[in-house]
Amino acid sequence: MPTGDSDAAVADALGMETLAVGVLEGVDDGALERLGALVGRADAVVVADVDLTAGLAPVLSAVADSETPAYCIEERPTNERTVAEAAATAYRRLRVGEAGVAASTPELLDVLA
Repeated sequence: MPTGDSDAAVADALGMETLAVGVLEGVDDGALERLGALVGRADAVVVADVDLTAGLAPVLSAVADSETPAYCIEERPTNERTVAEAAATAYRRLRVGEAGVAASTPELLDVLA
Protein backbone atom coordinates (compact mmCIF):
# COMPACT_ATOMS: atom_id res chain seq x y z
CA MET A 1 0.00 0.00 0.00
CA PRO A 2 1.15 3.56 -0.45
CA THR A 3 3.07 5.04 2.46
CA GLY A 4 0.62 6.88 4.72
CA ASP A 5 -2.44 5.01 3.40
CA SER A 6 -5.34 5.06 5.89
CA ASP A 7 -5.68 1.28 5.52
CA ALA A 8 -2.25 0.92 7.15
CA ALA A 9 -3.65 2.31 10.41
CA VAL A 10 -6.50 -0.21 10.31
CA ALA A 11 -4.11 -3.07 9.56
CA ASP A 12 -1.85 -1.95 12.41
CA ALA A 13 -4.82 -1.85 14.81
CA LEU A 14 -5.64 -5.43 13.79
CA GLY A 15 -2.04 -6.53 14.30
CA MET A 16 -1.51 -7.20 10.59
CA GLU A 17 1.78 -6.73 8.78
CA THR A 18 1.82 -4.32 5.88
CA LEU A 19 4.23 -3.44 3.11
CA ALA A 20 4.33 0.28 2.42
CA VAL A 21 5.86 1.72 -0.75
CA GLY A 22 6.14 5.41 -1.57
CA VAL A 23 3.59 6.52 -4.14
CA LEU A 24 6.22 7.59 -6.66
CA GLU A 25 8.79 4.94 -5.75
CA GLY A 26 7.31 1.95 -7.51
CA VAL A 27 7.73 -1.64 -6.39
CA ASP A 28 11.38 -2.68 -6.40
CA ASP A 29 12.88 -6.16 -6.07
CA GLY A 30 13.25 -5.78 -2.29
CA ALA A 31 9.59 -4.92 -1.88
CA LEU A 32 8.57 -7.85 -4.09
CA GLU A 33 10.73 -10.19 -2.02
CA ARG A 34 9.09 -8.96 1.21
CA LEU A 35 5.67 -9.27 -0.45
CA GLY A 36 6.44 -12.88 -1.39
CA ALA A 37 7.35 -13.64 2.22
CA LEU A 38 4.16 -12.01 3.55
CA VAL A 39 1.95 -13.76 1.01
CA GLY A 40 3.66 -17.08 1.72
CA ARG A 41 2.79 -16.79 5.43
CA ALA A 42 -0.78 -15.59 4.85
CA ASP A 43 -3.85 -17.81 5.01
CA ALA A 44 -5.37 -15.76 2.19
CA VAL A 45 -4.95 -12.50 0.31
CA VAL A 46 -7.87 -10.11 -0.23
CA VAL A 47 -7.61 -7.72 -3.17
CA ALA A 48 -10.04 -4.85 -2.69
CA ASP A 49 -11.64 -2.80 -5.43
CA VAL A 50 -8.42 -1.15 -6.64
CA ASP A 51 -7.54 0.69 -9.83
CA LEU A 52 -5.43 -1.65 -11.95
CA THR A 53 -2.38 0.51 -12.60
CA ALA A 54 1.01 -0.41 -14.04
CA GLY A 55 2.64 -0.17 -10.60
CA LEU A 56 0.25 -2.79 -9.27
CA ALA A 57 1.01 -5.34 -12.01
CA PRO A 58 4.07 -6.91 -10.30
CA VAL A 59 2.22 -7.08 -6.99
CA LEU A 60 -0.77 -8.86 -8.49
CA SER A 61 1.54 -11.19 -10.44
CA ALA A 62 3.40 -12.12 -7.25
CA VAL A 63 0.12 -12.97 -5.52
CA ALA A 64 -1.13 -14.91 -8.55
CA ASP A 65 2.14 -16.88 -8.70
CA SER A 66 1.84 -17.90 -5.04
CA GLU A 67 -0.10 -20.85 -3.70
CA THR A 68 -1.99 -18.61 -1.27
CA PRO A 69 -5.74 -18.33 -1.99
CA ALA A 70 -6.78 -14.89 -3.24
CA TYR A 71 -10.21 -13.33 -2.84
CA CYS A 72 -11.32 -10.29 -4.83
CA ILE A 73 -13.81 -7.61 -3.84
CA GLU A 74 -15.28 -5.98 -6.94
CA GLU A 75 -17.50 -3.00 -6.34
CA ARG A 76 -16.81 -1.74 -9.89
CA PRO A 77 -16.42 -3.73 -13.10
CA THR A 78 -12.83 -4.60 -14.00
CA ASN A 79 -12.99 -2.56 -17.22
CA GLU A 80 -13.81 0.60 -15.23
CA ARG A 81 -10.74 0.09 -13.03
CA THR A 82 -8.25 -0.86 -15.73
CA VAL A 83 -5.54 1.72 -16.29
CA ALA A 84 -2.83 -0.71 -17.45
CA GLU A 85 -3.55 -3.94 -19.32
CA ALA A 86 -0.61 -5.71 -17.63
CA ALA A 87 -2.26 -5.17 -14.23
CA ALA A 88 -5.65 -6.28 -15.57
CA THR A 89 -4.09 -9.47 -16.95
CA ALA A 90 -2.43 -10.23 -13.60
CA TYR A 91 -5.70 -9.47 -11.79
CA ARG A 92 -7.66 -11.85 -14.03
CA ARG A 93 -5.26 -14.61 -13.01
CA LEU A 94 -6.44 -14.07 -9.41
CA ARG A 95 -10.09 -14.35 -10.41
CA VAL A 96 -9.99 -18.02 -11.38
CA GLY A 97 -13.38 -19.31 -10.25
CA GLU A 98 -16.24 -17.09 -9.15
CA ALA A 99 -16.30 -18.48 -5.59
CA GLY A 100 -13.60 -16.02 -4.53
CA VAL A 101 -15.16 -12.94 -6.09
CA ALA A 102 -17.60 -10.72 -4.19
CA ALA A 103 -19.19 -7.30 -4.68
CA SER A 104 -18.57 -6.13 -1.11
CA THR A 105 -16.77 -7.06 2.09
CA PRO A 106 -19.94 -8.43 3.75
CA GLU A 107 -20.67 -10.51 0.65
CA LEU A 108 -17.13 -11.94 0.70
CA LEU A 109 -17.54 -12.84 4.36
CA ASP A 110 -20.79 -14.64 3.50
CA VAL A 111 -19.03 -16.54 0.70
CA LEU A 112 -16.25 -17.62 3.04
CA ALA A 113 -18.55 -18.63 5.90
